[in-house]
Amino acid sequence: MQKEDTSIPPEKKKWKIVYPLYINSKRTLANGRRIPKGKCVDNPRAQDVYAACQLLGYECVLEQKSHPQEWGVEPGRVRVHFKQDGKILGSQPDVKNSRQLYIKIAETVPKVQKGNPNQGKSTPTSTSTSSPSSTNSKSSGGGGGRNRRGKNK
Repeated sequence: MQKEDTSIPPEKKKWKIVYPLYINSKRTLANGRRIPKGKCVDNPRAQDVYAACQLLGYECVLEQKSHPQEWGVEPGRVRVHFKQDGKILGSQPDVKNSRQLYIKIAETVPKVQKGNPNQGKSTPTSTSTSSPSSTNSKSSGGGGGRNRRGKNK
């Protein structure tokens, strides 16, 4: 049984959720990107998406939740008040569906990032190095165990 999230008011639960990976040019369509690569942005952050939605005139909320395909990455998603009772909201008359919303946000994110040069640049929190012995190790093949073909010697 799933626990009900009480931190979000019920009226905001129906708002459109936008994860940064939807407009990330580094992702493939199979890995979550939702718009053509040529219209995407390199590694957008949730704060950039949030600022772009505000700049476009949408009511939005920034949440610290991760997409299931982005564990270990800086969390964040944006809830956008895009439709209410089937009517499109916001100050963008040319945006009529979710895909057009993602494209409009992707067009606006670079403008937001120019306003704050530190946004969009993520600093690595940890670097992983592997030891040479673990990458070049060969299996000796004499690990015992039973013969899988049914011919025990």
